Amino acid sequence: MSELKIPSEIFGDIKVDKTWNYNNFITIVKDKLESVENEMKVTFTQQEIENNFTPKKNVLRFLQIDLSKIRVIILGQDPYPERGVATGRAFEVKGLKSWCEKEGDKMNYSLKNILKAIYIAEVKNASKETTIEDVRKEIENGTFNILSPKKWFKKMENQGVLFLNTSFTCKVGVSNYHRIYWEDFTKTIIQYLINYLIENKDNKNKNKEFYWFLWGDSAQSIFLEVVEKLKKDNPSRSTDINDKNKSIKCCHPRNPSFINEKNGFEATKGLINWLGTHPVRDESSVVTNNTGKQLACL
Repeated sequence: MSELKIPSEIFGDIKVDKTWNYNNFITIVKDKLESVENEMKVTFTQQEIENNFTPKKNVLRFLQIDLSKIRVIILGQDPYPERGVATGRAFEVKGLKSWCEKEGDKMNYSLKNILKAIYIAEVKNASKETTIEDVRKEIENGTFNILSPKKWFKKMENQGVLFLNTSFTCKVGVSNYHRIYWEDFTKTIIQYLINYLIENKDNKNKNKEFYWFLWGDSAQSIFLEVVEKLKKDNPSRSTDINDKNKSIKCCHPRNPSFINEKNGFEATKGLINWLGTHPVRDESSVVTNNTGKQLACL
């Protein structure tokens, strides 16, 4: 099948993996995107769009992922409001080469807390008082073996992790500024993902259920609204909706409490290898050193 694309006046052609071409989805998304762009063109000048929108490329990058392999959906808020930082993946920082990169320290608070949360989930007896500097030291000395940021995000995607925001652009310098433009579009995407598993429950794909990491109020409120509407419109599907969509709610990663809450990493260790360095394995096979810390090179 030839490559699928959705034309976009503002963002250029949007590439779409063929697995999303189900139940008239491409046509629906095309119409929804046109509505978003029309509203934006009424509100913003072309110069504002060119100079104050982020990101400009890969806005709907998630559509390039094989839908049949998605297992975990991490739902955040919106792209980083700094120019040249957003990549189209929620929480990824463009240009960040190492978790230990200190010059300029491109890692924002959210990504630092995500790294700490993975450390706590993956290392036995890890303290929740662990600092980002503690984690960086263990990465540097090889006792905490995690892929570099760019490779890590790619590896997570390959394992079926979808990094999704509730808004797909924002104004430079102003977080969550574009929510009103994307809200209806995002509800359509979430509804489609929920229905996809129910309507394909007898398929042979890996994703028999989705784990939704609902990080922050924006993610939780929009997901709940979609689910409640689906159940109201289709009461007979309520059980399937619950069974096939496991939601894990916690605060946004920028909140210091994130690492103390059930953020999803611990619950899905048997499904996703959050280090990206070796296949998923049973907890019974984990070996620790004499300090109780997992040996990273296994």
